Parts: sequence; C-alpha cells; structure tokens
Amino acid sequence: MRSFLRSVPGLLHLKRFLWYYFTFLKNIIRISWCSHDGKLFVSHSNGSLMVLPYRSIWQAEARQLNIMNNGYLQHLGSKYTTNGFKIEHDDIVIDCGAFVGGFSIAAARLYGAETVIAVEPTPLSRQCLYINSAIHNVADKIQVVPVGLGAKAGNFELNISRSGCDNSFLTPDAGATGEKIMVSVVTFEQLVSQLGINKNANILLKVEAEGLEPEVIKGIAARKPQKIVIDITPERDGISPVNKLIPMLDKLGYTLVGQNDRCLFAVFKK
Repeated sequence: MRSFLRSVPGLLHLKRFLWYYFTFLKNIIRISWCSHDGKLFVSHSNGSLMVLPYRSIWQAEARQLNIMNNGYLQHLGSKYTTNGFKIEHDDIVIDCGAFVGGFSIAAARLYGAETVIAVEPTPLSRQCLYINSAIHNVADKIQVVPVGLGAKAGNFELNISRSGCDNSFLTPDAGATGEKIMVSVVTFEQLVSQLGINKNANILLKVEAEGLEPEVIKGIAARKPQKIVIDITPERDGISPVNKLIPMLDKLGYTLVGQNDRCLFAVFKK
C-alpha cells in the first residue's frame, strides 16, 4: 500500500503529460502557424485565428490549442456566460486576467459590448492582445491596462510560467520557469476611479487571476460591479477558491445566479 501511495504523484504527472501530449497531437493536425518576434500566429481549420505568446508551435500550450479547436472566442464567451448572466450592449466589461484577449474580444465582437477594459500585467501577453484585437477589428472597443488587480496597491513579483496563461502572483500551478517580473497592482476600486468610469455605468467584472481571485474580490469596496463572474478552477495550491469566495460575495451584497465546475456567477442585490 505504501509503495502504491508513493507512486500516485508520479501517476498523476504521467496522466497530465499524456493528456497534454495527445491533446497537442490531436489539434496540431488542424492548424497552420508561423512565428514572429517571439509570438505564434495560429490559424485553425475552423476559422479560429489568434496570436499566442510562444516562440514556436513546439512550445505551444496544449490547452490553448484545444481552445482553438473549440473556437477561441466562442469557448471563452461561453465559459464566462450562463443562463441569466449575459453580456449586454451597454455593459462596461472589465476583464481581469485578459491574457491574449480571448474573452475581451468575444465580449466586444460576439456580444456587442461597446467598452471593454482588458487588465493584463504580462508584457508579452499584452503584445498578443493588441494584435488579436486588431485582427478581429475591435481595437477601438478595447482599452488595455498594464496592471494586476489585488487586495491592495503596490509593486509585486509576477511569477512567469512556460504556458504564459499560468503566470501568477502565487506559485504557478504548472510550468514555473523561475523568472519573475515586477508589476503594478491596484484594487478594483482604484482601477474604476483612475479610469473615470461613470458611477451609473453597468460594470461586468470577469476575474481569472490564477488563484488570486479572493484578493481581487477583497479590492471591491464602495463601487461594486453589477455582475461578477469568477474562475474557480483549483489553481491555488491545487484547491478551488470557491469556499472563500461565496461568503465574500454574500457579505458584499451579491446573489449567486449560477455555478459550475469552472465559474461562479453573481449579481449585485439592488
């Protein structure tokens, strides 16, 4: 029994490796690509087109190629919406953890949001985001803000991962490179104030912060978004933050309108 238990972590790593390996192979036959200036331009046979932060296809993150297979914008749009929780034309969408812009672009292009604030602290991801928003003809609707969101303001170390999408102020849940960069962090309250967003505006806040989601919610004070969707996948030491988030949202005056294995959906009680 002890021998078996010692082997469990290795089996889990093997399972993860095999999933990534076969996912990569499954999707690579459906795409064409070219690399330029440290970025990967990927075109899928289903029409999905995105620029990703990889130097070559062999460094590409298997999950990102899998999202391409599902339709990049369609996948991100469906992940962060549900019955009773939609993106409206007049919503100001604040995309915390925008990465290369998949959800930001989906909000503007597929759901018609006129104003999207893409919050992304990683320079290479922002470069891809700018290109992707131009490719999809929504650059005029997306404002890119080069900060992170958190519980308090300051300069903090961001840990870089090989995947790019796992960069985190915590230890990355996969592929940590050991590289760190200093980035500016503000609270949600400070962000809204600095951007001069009208106090009567309807704000939809999407949070995907690689395990730091509770700290982002702590940064909400007097100014509250009308709608919040939060990624709750287990990225904080392998544990989901959902049990911390639900009482926090309730204390702030939010009602849950949906929950699945990936996201919480909440609206502010007026």
